[in-house]
Amino acid sequence: MIWRLHGDGGPRPGEVVAPGERLGWGRTIGLGAQHVVALFSAFVVRTHDVRVWIAPSVFAWLGVATFSLICWAMTIDVINDTEVRFGDRRDGTVYATCSWRASSVRPARRA
Repeated sequence: MIWRLHGDGGPRPGEVVAPGERLGWGRTIGLGAQHVVALFSAFVVRTHDVRVWIAPSVFAWLGVATFSLICWAMTIDVINDTEVRFGDRRDGTVYATCSWRASSVRPARRA
């Protein structure tokens, strides 16, 4: 599946980025940069004022939540694409693959 650019690269108020569309690279890189800066300031900068830590932490977790939402939205697109290609839904196969991939990149726990 090849994604096409949504409009001029960003949604206007009230518009929704449809399945098969993507944001422009500028917006995508900007969201990633915001996430990196927020994580850096939340977890590396040392402070004695808790408010200085909470604000970047909130922005960092908003970035994590957005990333997770986008990943699950793409998973649904994959499920719909397999239904169109093969004529039946393979939800279990796709979710199992995603779960296996997620667990394979985590470090192993020692007993």
